[in-house]
Amino acid sequence: MRTILVIIFVTIGVSINAQNISLKATTKRVEGKSRDGFSVVIHDEYETVKGDWLKKLRGISKVKKRRNFYWLAELNLPNLPEQPVEAYTQIGVKDSLANLWIGMKYGDEEGANKDAEKELENYLYTYAYEYRKAQIQEQISDAERAAQFASRKHQRLITEEKNLNNRLLDTQNEKTRLEERVSGLILEIEVLMEKIETNKKDQEATYQQLEEIKKVLEGHKNRLKALN
Repeated sequence: MRTILVIIFVTIGVSINAQNISLKATTKRVEGKSRDGFSVVIHDEYETVKGDWLKKLRGISKVKKRRNFYWLAELNLPNLPEQPVEAYTQIGVKDSLANLWIGMKYGDEEGANKDAEKELENYLYTYAYEYRKAQIQEQISDAERAAQFASRKHQRLITEEKNLNNRLLDTQNEKTRLEERVSGLILEIEVLMEKIETNKKDQEATYQQLEEIKKVLEGHKNRLKALN
């Protein structure tokens, strides 16, 4: 039980702050060309973020794996009038955390769609923000469960203390009663021993008297025989 509490408190002690979300304009080499895009570090395990990110993207595009990146075909961005567009995404690892990158796929660099590019930036930021928010909410839920667990345990301990105090009082009273009983028994034993000793002395005295009476009786009988 104590281990479980330690695990819970370690979990809720990890601080996640939405203000730490920091998008960076970065360039990636994709299909032999430098592609402008945006990257963000997600504070969670790589595989967990990868699965969630691709699931989100599959809801708005056709995701196709291409070597070390994913091609996002027929990408429908939420606030972009001219649909669809095409983009790339990469999922990397940075300091054991997931690093997401997304960038436009242009027919040529001069024909870059700045509105779509801006919408990609907004989409990535919104994803990172919602992911971080969900993490915080999960930690709040963990903290609430931990508080409920600790509260129930605290109440159990209060009840246990009350029961223990009652048992202690009963035991102390029983101890006092037994001590009084033992004192009475010790006194009774002393009285009985004295009586036994007196009884032995009385037995010895009575035995001596009996022997003397027997001698007197024998004398009387002898004198009676002499008369005959």
